[in-house]
Amino acid sequence: MSAGTPPQAVAWTKRELEAFEDSRLAIYASRAAAENLVPVTLELGILALIIAMIVAIPIGIFSAIRQDSLLDYALRSYSITMLSLPGFWLALMIILVPTIWFPNWRGAPPFVPFSEAPWTNLKMMIIPAFCLGHVLSGTTMRMVRTMMLEVLLQDYIRTARAKGLKE
Repeated sequence: MSAGTPPQAVAWTKRELEAFEDSRLAIYASRAAAENLVPVTLELGILALIIAMIVAIPIGIFSAIRQDSLLDYALRSYSITMLSLPGFWLALMIILVPTIWFPNWRGAPPFVPFSEAPWTNLKMMIIPAFCLGHVLSGTTMRMVRTMMLEVLLQDYIRTARAKGLKE
């Protein structure tokens, strides 16, 4: 504190440069760790997308074909629930509920890459993919239903039905 402003500025600059060098080394270390996580993230994203499409497309089509039926209202309610349900909350409930029902449950096993044991890997990834996929399926269901209704109400569809063509 007794030194003047220029020596304090030089000392501060040295400390900042050392901290910057340390953070650069940390970035390199974290980049190596992130490169190991990219394949896992891609696998999880692809599985979630597959689950979302398997759930959303048939439900959206059925909901559009049977417009304004009781089942349509139920399926639309389900899609709005999935749309408004936070993914982290659904994941938390999927983790917490089994621990309440099964006190000896130990959680997830250690990670096994897909290349080593595909079946074990898929069994481990299905629950996280289910959480992410169901949240995505709510939006996709509504889009599929809207697009199907738009097509089903076109003039050429009405003309085909009037001429006797069945669905």
